[in-house]
Amino acid sequence: MNSQGRYSTSLPPYLRRGSRRSLGLAASLLLIACDGNAANEAGHAQSGRVEKSAGVGRVSNAVEQASKAPACPSKSFEPFLQAFSNSGDLRVAFTAQPVKSKYPYYWKNNTEPGDPRYPKWVTEDGRGAATSKYRYDEKQKKFVRDERDLKPGQVWTGIGSDGKEGWFPVVDGFQVEQVSPTHYDVKYNGNAVDTYELRSDCWYYVQHWALEPIVDCKWPDECRRRREYEAEPNPMR
Repeated sequence: MNSQGRYSTSLPPYLRRGSRRSLGLAASLLLIACDGNAANEAGHAQSGRVEKSAGVGRVSNAVEQASKAPACPSKSFEPFLQAFSNSGDLRVAFTAQPVKSKYPYYWKNNTEPGDPRYPKWVTEDGRGAATSKYRYDEKQKKFVRDERDLKPGQVWTGIGSDGKEGWFPVVDGFQVEQVSPTHYDVKYNGNAVDTYELRSDCWYYVQHWALEPIVDCKWPDECRRRREYEAEPNPMR
């Protein structure tokens, strides 16, 4: 570019002799330069296509991963409970976080049950899926007990670890109680309550409550009598 802001059309000094060979050389150099620029542009374009393709791949994987999240099995509680109890994936997806655990205060403190100086219950927040051991047995049309954990990806079918159909005992005292349109309690074994709540998208397991009737004893005499009774060895064992 000259001082007037225009590009100069004169040849460089080594090409000013006017020879055809020099002109040919100049043309060749220009062609090489053009080809190089075209190759670079093509390379950038191809690189852009590769990056774009990789980006689409990542989005595709993310969408695919998200699509694997289980849908709410039912807004009606009992069908939900049956499906939730038998699916490791549902138990992960529809356990509220944090999940609550409620138990007697004296379990983890050096106190006596019923002592009015201390609370009866403690509620703690935890993480992870529901750990309840009841499963819905389609053949019996009842909830049965199975001590094996359900891991993500596993579905309970009633088949034992040996590959054969197993026998599982019916859960003692299993009872579903509607507290409100958005709150159900599942009571079982006479000493446990699992709470489920309906949220915007589905039902969620929110709390396990370990019951101990002794915490409601009359302090101090009845409480101490009951502690002594519970401490006695059971002759039937």
